[in-house]
Amino acid sequence: MPFRKSARVELVYDGPVEPGDALWQIMPCYSYVMVQTREAISEDEAYFHASWRQEALLLGKTDFVAMEAAGRGKFVGWNVTIRRPGRAGYPVDGNEKFYIDGEPKASIEFQGLEDSFGFSWGFPETQSIFPRTGFFPFLKGACGYRFFVEDAISFDKSLKVAVGFGEREDPMFRREFSKPGSTLQLSSTTYWYQVEPHKPLPAMAAAADRAPGPELPFWPDKEPVPDVKELQSRSVRLLMLCGRPEKEIFYAEPGYGAAAKSGYTFDGWELPYYSCRAADTTLEIELTVPKGVEGKVRMFVIDPDNFQGGRKQTVAVAGQSLGTIENFQQGKWLEAAVSAEQSKDGKVLIRIENARTTSNAVVSWIEFISKN
Repeated sequence: MPFRKSARVELVYDGPVEPGDALWQIMPCYSYVMVQTREAISEDEAYFHASWRQEALLLGKTDFVAMEAAGRGKFVGWNVTIRRPGRAGYPVDGNEKFYIDGEPKASIEFQGLEDSFGFSWGFPETQSIFPRTGFFPFLKGACGYRFFVEDAISFDKSLKVAVGFGEREDPMFRREFSKPGSTLQLSSTTYWYQVEPHKPLPAMAAAADRAPGPELPFWPDKEPVPDVKELQSRSVRLLMLCGRPEKEIFYAEPGYGAAAKSGYTFDGWELPYYSCRAADTTLEIELTVPKGVEGKVRMFVIDPDNFQGGRKQTVAVAGQSLGTIENFQQGKWLEAAVSAEQSKDGKVLIRIENARTTSNAVVSWIEFISKN
């Protein structure tokens, strides 16, 4: 970090614990500063710069801007974190975009967030540390770092660095990550050298404002839940919100229930239908109802991520086929009447078969409605 007249290095603590023995026990601190003096620094010698940013945003609507510099210099590295507060999983399908000297379209664009840090098909499960690049788990998200030492990105007038979905990315990503409840929180520290003067940098936020968003599902939004009175007004006796992490059997009157006989849960989509029961081959869910009751099973299936080119599945309720269902990316309601004969043993079996071997079978919402 060259300097001409003077240099000052500060390590500032602005946390809640007062300086003293208690803080030292939590966070002991010491440092080494190495200085090399010179007779003179050339006029075109670039100064070191660094800037931290953090933003919670709908990445389907707007890119995360990590850096905006004006002047002449070169970008030499950054750290980036991404997470979906309150939920496991996060997209790595955003690209890193470098807009050089005011260009309207990025001339350098790395495809895939993890790829630019040296990984593929997502970040690894455990930390991977190398001299120039690496990865750390960060809460339920990821932190990657990379230093462009041999391949610095030079600019003469300006540089803008951003993370966002590419022009040729599957439209599903922009659609799903524009929905309420799909907020992502990204943060970054960028490093570059440039000749002065530099564009004013964003002020460093207070410690409380720099804290990661809370681990609350769908933060800062809230999950909309069905209104029990509305369910009762439609004579819904049972409602299963399939795959919901908490209270999957959302509503059940006495004598009603549900249990999955096969498959697994998934809750990685976006609101309002963010979860499901799924199976690679056959998904079976058995409803418990009063013996001999007449009613109707009402289900909602959705394929919001167009998994493996689109799901295709056959559906049967109490042995009655509802046919083959496909092209339900926007969701589809299915209904099947249940007779007293079909429910004579107090059980109604829902069976969904995957009809596309590369995909899976899913269902997100199951109601049993009865006027009895």
